Amino acid sequence: MTIKKIRINTRKLRKKRRLTQQQVARRASLSKTTISNLESGKQVKIELDTIGKLCAALECTPNDIFEFQDEIEMSEVRRQKKALSEFIGTLQYDQKFDPKDLDEDLARKIKK
Repeated sequence: MTIKKIRINTRKLRKKRRLTQQQVARRASLSKTTISNLESGKQVKIELDTIGKLCAALECTPNDIFEFQDEIEMSEVRRQKKALSEFIGTLQYDQKFDPKDLDEDLARKIKK
């Protein structure tokens, strides 16, 4: 049996609802530091009471708050592969280029 890592997904929910960390903290009766620590991964343990408060503040269910880390990472890998395949097809190998330019172009493609 493989144990999957779980990640707290409050940042995505908060941004979707156009809320700041401070606004979520106020609505949930939690500190802004708690919200920040949960979103950054500094705090990985969470009380059931806190989950309930976050659900009320973000108008969601506990299922919305948590994601398996593997799923997030695979989604990111798929997005990067797609960006790379589009980018590599545009390279002209017979011309000199600065590797720094390649990194910047690739970063712009991946962020899309």
